[in-house]
Amino acid sequence: MHFALKASNAKAAGAMGTIIYNNVPDGVLQGTLGGPGDYAPTVGITQVAGQALAASITGGTPATANLNVDLTETLTYVWVFNRSSALC
Repeated sequence: MHFALKASNAKAAGAMGTIIYNNVPDGVLQGTLGGPGDYAPTVGITQVAGQALAASITGGTPATANLNVDLTETLTYVWVFNRSSALC
């Protein structure tokens, strides 16, 4: 299941955020939401941290996470140069 689907499913289920952990040990988490969408705020953690969190929750220990989200908007420009439209 893609990260975007996990994050949108979590939001639809009422989650305030999504924690996704890596499925390979010692690997770099390389997930992306792919673009704008209706997602719960989402973070990625290592497999070791994710398995410990999952074990804690399934063992009955309450877990609390704090997620601070800072949104910024960045205006970018793309310059396209086309010889046929260039002024000489």
